[in-house]
Amino acid sequence: MPEQANAAIESHSAYERALESGEAFHWKNAIGSDIKSLDDKKTWNIIDRPKEQKLIGCKWVFAVKRDKNGKLQRYKAQMVVQGCRQTGGVEYTSPYALVASTSSIRVFLSLCVQLGRELYQYDVDTAFLNGHLGEDLYMWPLPGLKTKLSQVCKL
Repeated sequence: MPEQANAAIESHSAYERALESGEAFHWKNAIGSDIKSLDDKKTWNIIDRPKEQKLIGCKWVFAVKRDKNGKLQRYKAQMVVQGCRQTGGVEYTSPYALVASTSSIRVFLSLCVQLGRELYQYDVDTAFLNGHLGEDLYMWPLPGLKTKLSQVCKL
């Protein structure tokens, strides 16, 4: 299996490259599926941009998901917000994200080995959408989302 088979395409032009590739049909379906999940979870409201409101960016990250034998399972497109461009104390009050620490993962894996447990990988679609933001955030519409030029996404 080629080394880049599971690598994510993460460049600024990833959206354009995916839609111009020979796998465009699959990427369009993956994008549509992710947008539907975001809409179903009421992730944002499309509104007219408030004057002088700073907007955060977003981008698409694309990945090919394979099973344990390397067989293609699905094409995955995921919208990610570029929160790294926010100003602490101004646009957010806490940078907390509910993820396991590296040391916790190592302890868990060690216990599994010691106890002879079998591990399975599981991918949770739209996992981070189950939380609630404490503040309003405004985001540029992601590529592929049909909006007017004057509209933004209020998260």
